[in-house]
Amino acid sequence: KERVDMIYRACELTAYQAYNKFGKDNVGESIKKAVETEKEFDKPYEFVHYVGPRHKFNPKKKDSKNLPFFSYWVSVADNKIVKEGGYEEFPFFVTRFYKNSSEAYGYSAAFVSLPDILMLNKMMKTYIEGAEISIYPAWLLESDSIIGTLDLRAAAINYQRSPLSQGVAAQSLAPKMNAQVAIDFINRTENNIKAAFFTDLFLMLTQNVNMTATEVIERTQEKMLMLGPVLGRLQSELLSPKLKRTFSILFRRKKLPPLPEKLKGQEYDIVYISPLAKAQRAVQAKDMTTFMSLVVQMAGMVPDVLDNVDTDEMVQRLSKIYSVDPEVIRDDETRDIIRNQRAKMQEQEMRLQLLERASGIGKTIKEATPDDRQAARSVS
Repeated sequence: KERVDMIYRACELTAYQAYNKFGKDNVGESIKKAVETEKEFDKPYEFVHYVGPRHKFNPKKKDSKNLPFFSYWVSVADNKIVKEGGYEEFPFFVTRFYKNSSEAYGYSAAFVSLPDILMLNKMMKTYIEGAEISIYPAWLLESDSIIGTLDLRAAAINYQRSPLSQGVAAQSLAPKMNAQVAIDFINRTENNIKAAFFTDLFLMLTQNVNMTATEVIERTQEKMLMLGPVLGRLQSELLSPKLKRTFSILFRRKKLPPLPEKLKGQEYDIVYISPLAKAQRAVQAKDMTTFMSLVVQMAGMVPDVLDNVDTDEMVQRLSKIYSVDPEVIRDDETRDIIRNQRAKMQEQEMRLQLLERASGIGKTIKEATPDDRQAARSVS
């Protein structure tokens, strides 16, 4: 499934930190000596934290060494395991923003827009330097024309020597910079970076909260083609595992209300209700409704095609897509009762119609004349 389930991470701890974290009986001799002699207690030491799936363990035992995932802290200096533990779930969440189909590793939106980011930094540096030169330009002075140094402070008085060879004591070298061209170029580069992070899409969804579902679909359908895989990976690799682990921790610590009997042992799904998630589901709903409208059109010519569609399942899925309150949708048992009652009423109506038709035929035969009866026999 291309899920990260094993991780190594290196970190540094001072001798004193390691001594307190792992205990004096677990750390190596070098760390113990550094702390107890009080000579190098602040010296940094490298540690490696190694977490991965534990393939052999006894699930009946509840100690940390019999959990589905192991945890080892290793002291590099002493080449020793200073702590062994475990986790019920994998405690690290690794997600990928972009990923090619032939690659296991992913890359971020910042990596895609890195050339623009570097260029924008360079442009901003040049723009700031140009603005600084425009405000504080260089000055051109004649040799020995000013007594002392040129004072550029407000209301400053500068003394010059006379007579001057050129008649000009000082003149500024103001640059001829077109600031608007630089600003336009910077804005275009910023927009490219924002587009790489889908900022325009997020702003459209948050700032236009009064948009109808149709408007959201029309405006976001094209962008969803690009953002769909990204959002799917963020949900499956980051958000859902994090929420499930949080729920499991709270449940084990009895921080949640008791589960109803119907929910015990049942699997659960996480439904996201953010504007972006709703917009993505709205695109899916549009495909379903378009398909159903085509089926209905075909049913006008061939009614049997409706037998291919499970309309009950479609209603259930549409209710989930639009985050409809579950209390609004009837359960299967109540729905079947209503259908059975409707079928019985229709059957009774058909019987009444048959009885009325039979009584009408009998009345017609009773009221017929002998000649009419003889004519009917002749025809038969």
